[in-house]
Amino acid sequence: MNKMSTVDEAVIWGKRSVDPWHRMTCCPEAVFTVIEFCQAQGPRPLYSYPTHLHNPHLDMDNVALWLMSAEIINGSSMIVYNQQMAVYACVHYSTLLDLHARAFQRPISLALLTPVKPTVAIFKEFIETSQHLFLPLLVCNQTLFKSHLIRLVNLTKTMEIKTPAEKNFLSSLSKFAKAKVQSVSDQAKRMLQRFENHAVQKVLCNSVYCSGHESMNNDIKILEQLIMDHPASLQEMKFLTPCTYDGFIKTLPKIYEKLTKTTQSYNTGTLFCAEMPVLKLKDRNNHNLDSDNNNATTMNLLNENDYTRNLTTVVEGLDKILFALLSGEKLALWSIEERKSLGKDLLKKLNLLRVCMQRQNASWNAGHKNTKDCQLFGESVPRKTTVNDSKDAMLCVYDVEGRWLKCRNYRGKLLNFLSSKRNDSFPTDYALIQYVMAQLTDLCSIVYLAKYIGPNELRERLQIEEDDFKMIVNLLAEIDFLKYGWMKEKIKKERNLGMIARKVRKKKDCLDEFYWKESGSFRSLITVDY
Repeated sequence: MNKMSTVDEAVIWGKRSVDPWHRMTCCPEAVFTVIEFCQAQGPRPLYSYPTHLHNPHLDMDNVALWLMSAEIINGSSMIVYNQQMAVYACVHYSTLLDLHARAFQRPISLALLTPVKPTVAIFKEFIETSQHLFLPLLVCNQTLFKSHLIRLVNLTKTMEIKTPAEKNFLSSLSKFAKAKVQSVSDQAKRMLQRFENHAVQKVLCNSVYCSGHESMNNDIKILEQLIMDHPASLQEMKFLTPCTYDGFIKTLPKIYEKLTKTTQSYNTGTLFCAEMPVLKLKDRNNHNLDSDNNNATTMNLLNENDYTRNLTTVVEGLDKILFALLSGEKLALWSIEERKSLGKDLLKKLNLLRVCMQRQNASWNAGHKNTKDCQLFGESVPRKTTVNDSKDAMLCVYDVEGRWLKCRNYRGKLLNFLSSKRNDSFPTDYALIQYVMAQLTDLCSIVYLAKYIGPNELRERLQIEEDDFKMIVNLLAEIDFLKYGWMKEKIKKERNLGMIARKVRKKKDCLDEFYWKESGSFRSLITVDY
């Protein structure tokens, strides 16, 4: 399992974290919860952290019912998924002993709820932490339970009348009540045999976990609790573990922070897109963008509640724009001063779609300036300026106002996932960025293979198109410029101009009519724009 998980993380690493639909989950952030089972009420949530989390879509009662409805094996841990709530859970099950519970057993569980599937490292850390966390509880609970069993067995052995109060009470017991007391006592004798094990006695005598408990001196109180009708609810967990319960609850926030840090290590990588890792190499010192100390201006991540749709209007030409960015071409966004706010928004979102090792700055200039070191930038231009007015013949330009794009035509396959998309295929720019980011992990998986097999050999085996090969070499040079920089420069010198200018239109501005043209067994699809 560990080997397969390693291969999965290496080849398609990062796909799960950039799933564009996980935002629909009712648990957008990790939640720690403790659930206990009461035979009168059923599963009930006991404690949740963070306590400030007030999510109306996360019903902890339903979570408790879901987690405790599974087949529970004492001491087991597993990862489960609820499709209706879109929630993953790492769960550890255990059992507390209660004199008043059915078969003396009270199942409990500790669960970590997450919106994405936990990695092997997180699950391993969760198992070790849960076992360490439950040990003091179990020792305290079993010590208390053992003392109750001994008291009950001794009480049934000596049914002697010592006081008038006890005499009146015992004489009032029915045959059914006496039979019940005797039955419970017989079960208690069998349970006591489990505590005779030397290893168990050694653990129970450990004063580090349990300081001992006061014995119940009132025999009548014990008998009353045994013969009474089933209560509305059993005792809470804190009464079954009086010595260690408070410490257990206080430790949960620290454990939560520890597991959260383990989760954050999943955000380390080699190449990033929208500040999310899309490629992780095992033989490199992977990093987190939050710890980068560079002079690049931090581009804030989009908020999923941002419902703007500026980037979706260029979906028709987005494959060509991405090809320019991923192959190392320089791209400029031009806009008149009155439309600069729209241009800046597009610049910010296109900058998020760049695949790079570190944050890159994308600035907006008041006019034509020296942008030799910038791959992506924006400029304010006068009215009636066209994309053909660029002095740099190698510069790709997008006119925000006129919606004209000058760039090289893309003739590859790796970006074809955008060919069938329209501007109304995505509800927001956030959804589009998440979708593109998820799809780019396929490209990065090929980059991973190219690094260890060799780009030329991989190109021959997979029959990679020339434009796709340019993107792969550029990303390899991003990872290791000393090794692959010469290949990037060689491709750059051999590159012919081949610039084309085309209008990027919204699909709603054109009427598509489809005609099926049959010629034998061949059918071609013709699109007519009006």
